[in-house]
Amino acid sequence: MTPVTLVFGSMVGRQVRGTRQARRIVIPPDLSEPVSFVDEVIVCRTDGRLRVWSARCTHLGCLIDRSADGLLACPCHGSRFRLDGSVAAGPAARPLESLPHEIDPRTGAVIVHVS
Repeated sequence: MTPVTLVFGSMVGRQVRGTRQARRIVIPPDLSEPVSFVDEVIVCRTDGRLRVWSARCTHLGCLIDRSADGLLACPCHGSRFRLDGSVAAGPAARPLESLPHEIDPRTGAVIVHVS
């Protein structure tokens, strides 16, 4: 093997290993809280709307697992997000990632597609 082949092969191997698999997360329909944290997903049922966000903070990827004073709170560096996903306080500069989802017509469960 040439040095170029070794380097290129190493880079491709790292890229493939770092790729996350797409998966489905099923959120039960009977969650009574307006904001729920389930398996790295935030489900907000407010204002008659359903919003689904990644629970990964857009600052450095820490897991947001709580709300405080009506805001979604990152425990690592203090970023706060409104329930519409927008940034209320940094250091995060980007809104939360909205996740594609659908409602299962048979069960009422929320099916979230995470890549």
